[in-house]
Amino acid sequence: MKYTFPRRPREEWNSGIMEGWEKKKVECWNNGMETKRKNVNRGFKRLNVWKDSVLLYILACKIFAKFPFELKKISANSIDAAHSISRNISEGYCRRGLKEYLNHLNIALGSCGEFHSCYESCN
Repeated sequence: MKYTFPRRPREEWNSGIMEGWEKKKVECWNNGMETKRKNVNRGFKRLNVWKDSVLLYILACKIFAKFPFELKKISANSIDAAHSISRNISEGYCRRGLKEYLNHLNIALGSCGEFHSCYESCN
């Protein structure tokens, strides 16, 4: 069953008559259920490897931001590779299975190799 809201003249929108209408619409949609997330998994923030990868990303941003315009593609690729490390660690940690977690750790390891390669090509 499709519910249609009654059409009101535009003058009533700002006159205060419609203020309670939106609250009723939200209550009807929500059905009084609590909207907070109960399971917020942020345990990866305790991992030392994740903390180190975030520090590597910050350091890469500071170093590669000073590069000249001709090397912007290499510097952007290096920054993305450094950021990918922490993102893959956190995404793998939030997965349900150990196999998926290990797969994301392998991807993060590949991003480490990519970052190292970019760093070496700049030296």
